[in-house]
Amino acid sequence: MTAVIHGILSMVILHWIKGSPGEIDAHGEMNAMTLWEQMDSDTFDETRYISQKQALVTVPTLLCLLALNFGSFVPNLCLVNMVVWTICVIPKLPFMTGVRILGMNRTAGIDDMNYMKTRT
Repeated sequence: MTAVIHGILSMVILHWIKGSPGEIDAHGEMNAMTLWEQMDSDTFDETRYISQKQALVTVPTLLCLLALNFGSFVPNLCLVNMVVWTICVIPKLPFMTGVRILGMNRTAGIDDMNYMKTRT
């Protein structure tokens, strides 16, 4: 249950909510990017966030392994935990940066150009 709650919360916070509400001086530069995309953007020092990004991939993996172990590898629990782990880790892979699957979570006017390019 802990892995599922962590998976849902991290998906929403890292990969769904856009913008940077705490940064006043951003002038809207980050309005179209999720927190994960902001960590990959050119405005941040990439080497500074490598350890944080590694931790954000490692934590769901460890939670999944612990949940599988404490659940005695019951097939139904294994399936749920592996699905949650996949949903947590796939968006963090480099090829998923800026990807909007089926146009979900698209920012009107900002993501429209990228969305139209991929459809042609």
